[in-house]
Amino acid sequence: MSKKLISLCFVAALLGTSYGATAIGNWENWHNGWIDWGNGKLVSDPCNMPVQTTGKAGYQYEPTIGVTAGDTSLHVTQTGWGQSLSIKLQTVGMMDEFLANDHLIIDYTVAAGTQGGWNEIYRVSLNASGYGFHDLQTATVFHYDFWAGSAQRTNTIVIDYSAALASITLPPGYVEFIFALNSGGGQNEYYFDKAMLIPEPATIALLGLGGLLLRRRKR
Repeated sequence: MSKKLISLCFVAALLGTSYGATAIGNWENWHNGWIDWGNGKLVSDPCNMPVQTTGKAGYQYEPTIGVTAGDTSLHVTQTGWGQSLSIKLQTVGMMDEFLANDHLIIDYTVAAGTQGGWNEIYRVSLNASGYGFHDLQTATVFHYDFWAGSAQRTNTIVIDYSAALASITLPPGYVEFIFALNSGGGQNEYYFDKAMLIPEPATIALLGLGGLLLRRRKR
């Protein structure tokens, strides 16, 4: 399991301090540019309804499970291999925040188990002008198994994109992160929340607390 994968017990308190972290996905009542990478459909403002509108099937805004920031998380309801959740940083301001930071973090939750199954983030890729399309992590990023009676669990995934920054055209014409997902079994329970861009000091602080506040989990 990657050293960048940590179970986060006190991330809300930690990121409340001033590290320059920038939210790019809390899945509240605002559009933030997240799409299904396979079909290009927006995962956008749910207009205060938990279920997405027609034409945006595959995602729900969830008010109870996996909520680590605000009032809702994003529930990916697609099953099987080939699901890809993506964020396009489309504004100059977001491009600036991307360049000013060097890590992406995102909270990833599996619901309490009702039957056997599994899901995983098996690849995270970066597509940016000058850098091209490359995997930031080639091994499985994180894998959850669940079973009848298993507990709800949340991990914060940490993705380091610092090595890519030197190759990116300035100013970048496009930047996007792509999360490739896979699942098996009868229960499909992906929940995402609190996607943020953070600088290295925040990551060092998070990892430095590993022996005191955080516990890595092996699946």
